[in-house]
Amino acid sequence: MSTESLLISTVLLVMLATYVICGVPFGLLLGRYKGTDPRTVGSKNIGATNVFRSISYWAGGITALLDMLKGFLCTFFGVRIIAVVVGVGVEYFLPARDEMPHFAWVSAFIFLAAVFGHVFSPYLKFRGGKGIAVGFGAALGFSPLIALGLVFVWALCTFPSRYVSVGSIASAVALPFLALFIYYPVTVSFELPFILVAITVVWAHRKNLQRLKDRTELPFSFKHGNHSGSAVSAKGATEATDVNESAKAENLKTATDHKADSKESEKFRTDPHFPEKGTGLFFGSEPGLKEHIQSRMSETAAKKSSHDAEKIKQISDAFRANSQAQKGKECTECPQTDRKETHE
Repeated sequence: MSTESLLISTVLLVMLATYVICGVPFGLLLGRYKGTDPRTVGSKNIGATNVFRSISYWAGGITALLDMLKGFLCTFFGVRIIAVVVGVGVEYFLPARDEMPHFAWVSAFIFLAAVFGHVFSPYLKFRGGKGIAVGFGAALGFSPLIALGLVFVWALCTFPSRYVSVGSIASAVALPFLALFIYYPVTVSFELPFILVAITVVWAHRKNLQRLKDRTELPFSFKHGNHSGSAVSAKGATEATDVNESAKAENLKTATDHKADSKESEKFRTDPHFPEKGTGLFFGSEPGLKEHIQSRMSETAAKKSSHDAEKIKQISDAFRANSQAQKGKECTECPQTDRKETHE
């Protein structure tokens, strides 16, 4: 076997081993150890940030540490294993600032395999984390300068904005530029893996980008366990409060209308002359409305007749009493003989 064939086959085997090792979902394992599947809480991601927020501090910290460690070990030892197998010095496979080695692409492709293993985990049906912690660890294993540049960009964007996702996306975008500026001039084979990693990591943050657009992304916080309905800014919080107040007002109005409808239904049930709900001229039952009007008119006429009769009786009684009183007065004023004759 030629040296080039041995090199290619060894690189592919190391990349495969790196992919399998970096695909181990430490966040999921630690979450299950604590009794919680990180895929069911928070952002539903197995990465260190979601584990830190949704499960516990120490679980998130250990997840980040283990993800960085697996990436570091794979690139650090992977390059050295290839150097031993091929029989040349490790410096032939590591990037250099003065003069880029011809086989520096080897370390870059191992870095690519590490990030892909974490993002497309073979143990989770090719789903996984977002590649930030493992990417930093893998970069540290073959290029501390790139790793420091990633940390600088991440901190520069995360702390002012208070969004971890902003720093992570910015670091991913900066990765190929860091590799280009630090090791310029570079070869296409060395730069291509960094471009693929940047695209993959940004794609893995597509939901974060949507939440940032909608202003519902969670800010960086040392608190965990409460993520539902959180806003990421004062404006977002105000809008959420307004929505809640509107919902409460709408619920109160609905309850009031329902209560009023219940009272109206009770009126329909207790008033025998009132047509049932859903009947009447404007509800498709004209006979029912006519019957209702006639019953009301009859009832009103009966009440009026009774009232008139009572009033007439009162007037008649008063007139009769007045006539009798007047007649008695006239009898007392006339002489005794006349009164007698009058009575006779």
